[in-house]
Amino acid sequence: MKTRDFPQKSERITMQGEHIAVSARERRPSQAREKLIRAFWRLYCTGPIDKITVREITALAGYSRATFYEYFSGVRDVLTHIEDEFFDRINAMDQSPNEAPSYEQLTAHMSDILSFAEEYQEYVAVLLSDRGDPSFSRRFKDMLKPLIEANLPAQAPRYGRERDLVCEFYASALTSTIAAWLADPGGVPLERFIVFQMNYIFRGFSLTQA
Repeated sequence: MKTRDFPQKSERITMQGEHIAVSARERRPSQAREKLIRAFWRLYCTGPIDKITVREITALAGYSRATFYEYFSGVRDVLTHIEDEFFDRINAMDQSPNEAPSYEQLTAHMSDILSFAEEYQEYVAVLLSDRGDPSFSRRFKDMLKPLIEANLPAQAPRYGRERDLVCEFYASALTSTIAAWLADPGGVPLERFIVFQMNYIFRGFSLTQA
């Protein structure tokens, strides 16, 4: 899986005739960051994050501790990097509530979300599992709630705590089924899973079809 290449710090260039001196950090390939992430993930998949050390990550990746700290502030920062990258891409999509929700619109939104989840399957399947990161599961559900609320059935509570609970119910159901789907990548194809979500999870929503 490829991770997004974040912008580097602005290059510090010193002109000396035709000579251009670029800092060592900018000459170092971004491949270092990716290898550190991969090394962290191998360790994360085999044990609790509290047991992972910077020394283990750098030894596995083949880089020094100094290189690690050029990219990350600590072990947990690597996990935050992975999670933030996923949600940054999701949030970049247009998921603004629509005054006239339709079956096609909701299907398109769910298709985008599930496509990203499948692309990040190696990470998301673990993070949504029982041994994953609870804060990731919460962020995943919170990400789904605005989309769910904009498309709630007409008979759903219109305001208050009861409406919040309905959104929580659907968000939890979606998150659980997505986690189970990702845990079995050879099972249901993406296209069929989207249809499954629309026919069963969203069944009863007052959506108009073109």
